[in-house]
Amino acid sequence: MPAQARSTAGRPGGEDGASSYATAWPHLSLSDYIPSFMSHSQARSNAVAAASSATADARGSAGGAAPLGGCLSPFFISDAAAKAAPAVVNITVQASGALPVGSSGSGFIIDADGTILTNAHVVSDAIQRHYYGGGAGGGAAGGGGGNAAGAGSKGITVTLQDGRIFEGRLVSYDTVSDLAVLRIESDAPLPTAKLGRSASLRVGEWVVALGSPLHLQNSVTTGIVSCVDRKAVELGLAGARTDYIQTDAAINKGNSGGPLVNLFGEVVGISAMKAVAADGVSFAIPVDAAVDVMRQLKEHGRVIRPYVGIKMLQLNKHNAAQFRKRDPAFPRVEAGILVPGVHPGSPAERAGLRPGDCIIGFGEPPCRPDQVTTTALIKALGGHIGRPLALRVARPGDKVETLSVVAQEAGDGGLH
Repeated sequence: MPAQARSTAGRPGGEDGASSYATAWPHLSLSDYIPSFMSHSQARSNAVAAASSATADARGSAGGAAPLGGCLSPFFISDAAAKAAPAVVNITVQASGALPVGSSGSGFIIDADGTILTNAHVVSDAIQRHYYGGGAGGGAAGGGGGNAAGAGSKGITVTLQDGRIFEGRLVSYDTVSDLAVLRIESDAPLPTAKLGRSASLRVGEWVVALGSPLHLQNSVTTGIVSCVDRKAVELGLAGARTDYIQTDAAINKGNSGGPLVNLFGEVVGISAMKAVAADGVSFAIPVDAAVDVMRQLKEHGRVIRPYVGIKMLQLNKHNAAQFRKRDPAFPRVEAGILVPGVHPGSPAERAGLRPGDCIIGFGEPPCRPDQVTTTALIKALGGHIGRPLALRVARPGDKVETLSVVAQEAGDGGLH
């Protein structure tokens, strides 16, 4: 480092400190040493960089110091929030009893026809009216869900960010995944939120939560992704079938159902809950899972979930090596799914699966072991209910066999 720069850098508020840096490195700034925010694809990264450069040049030519580009811009959170905020709504449900307001929370418009996605618990009072009022589809097989009409569609108020107020209608819901679909009717155009892909999220990535915490509408908080696949069992959620996105963005009562967006303003999750005894530990439903639930509700009127009667443990080279150290007969695998238990009389037992088996492939032709995940297997089984699915199984002593399992549809809260 040039001596002139070193001598002036240590003087806070020194009158010539900035000019010394400019003299030593006339063409460099801090942004040259800190990488700009990287996107999920190189094309989008280039677009962000170009836009940041254009903004910096414009502000620099206006006589002010050019701000840092990419995520170092002072507006990178504001820009992401602004893209999704107009589509975020506040939802209140009239209570069935003496209280004027029942369940409430947030949601967001996903289609110009007025379709709104939110949490099922946000509209739980409407769901109860639908269920006990004899609405079609309530409590359908597959886990407390179905298409709704009539009884559950009264008393839902939806308020947009621009102040417009609509009566909402409960279209469908699935209590196992904690998702519900509403609809509003409007003669004027409605803003919509763009759906992204939660599968592309990375730990440490910036995210923004929008909603109405404690009935404070149009609130924005931000944080990072702490975990991309927090298991429901880790959270003590019996019967839940999805992994969750963990974030330190503040999610409080009223945020539920609101969007969790990435820095492109794309929805990557649906805010669902927070840890009661901790700060900065919140959870969102991945948008990929929500899209699949909505598809099934539309196609089948319920979410079809498979049951084969096994417990599953995801394998990797580290825990597989530990198992092999404890038991030399453990299959020599570095990926796949360990089956610790098989329910008696289940489709898995009838297919010949045994405790200690390692599933290292499924389908025809079988996928690679590194592609065998619990999520992928459940999805494949869901598409083969009533039809055989080939499982490639490694057994103690390095024996490999192919079994054929026929999954059946799970009842309410049924296990895999």
